[in-house]
Amino acid sequence: MRELILEQLRERACVRGKQRTWISALNDEQLYEVFLRLRSGESAKSIAGYAQQAWKVKRNSSVHSLSQGILKFRRRISHLLVNQSTASGAATGDPTVGNEIELDDLESMERIARLQLERIQRIMEEEQETGIKHAALSRDIHALTALIKAVTKAKEWTFVNEGIDPVKRRRFERMQQRFAERWTQAMDELGDAGRNRIVKAIDSFLEEAEKHAVTVEVGEDGEYHLVEPDKSLNRK
Repeated sequence: MRELILEQLRERACVRGKQRTWISALNDEQLYEVFLRLRSGESAKSIAGYAQQAWKVKRNSSVHSLSQGILKFRRRISHLLVNQSTASGAATGDPTVGNEIELDDLESMERIARLQLERIQRIMEEEQETGIKHAALSRDIHALTALIKAVTKAKEWTFVNEGIDPVKRRRFERMQQRFAERWTQAMDELGDAGRNRIVKAIDSFLEEAEKHAVTVEVGEDGEYHLVEPDKSLNRK
């Protein structure tokens, strides 16, 4: 992979028909290091200052002048910087990457935390191999720590509340209470005679429903089918 990237970096460091910058004079190791520093989010001025001090590049030029060459090179390899960040996500082996799988909030948070942890581990391994420090690694670790704490709290909340939002639970209980109060009030207003009429009407309805009930079963097609069709239903 490194050789393929280097090949593309070399092509874009020296583009035919376009003005050459000091980037084109770098060797492979230096060119790849510039790429890694750009990918880590380091600024053009910082890279230019490093190149001037460590590689003795154009020591009589200003850092601002050198940074212009970095910016031009970054524009030429912008697709490589994007591809590297997206490819790292696809290389994690996560089956949900690239697939339209709906996750709830907690599952999404866990997945993000896992991907971020894998990304940080890759960056740390790369730092050990190249000696180049990732500018935003400390911030990324802090963000991951906060996310893991949030996931832990969310799991604890789900366990304590059995996955039910306590606000929604209280709202449902209040609704039940209001319904019970209105039902009790309506029954009191009807009196004994009215309540007896309602009971008789319900009994009559249940008797008729039982008479006209039919037995059904679910077929292989998922539809309901009569087991013993009631012929009386066809009577006029």
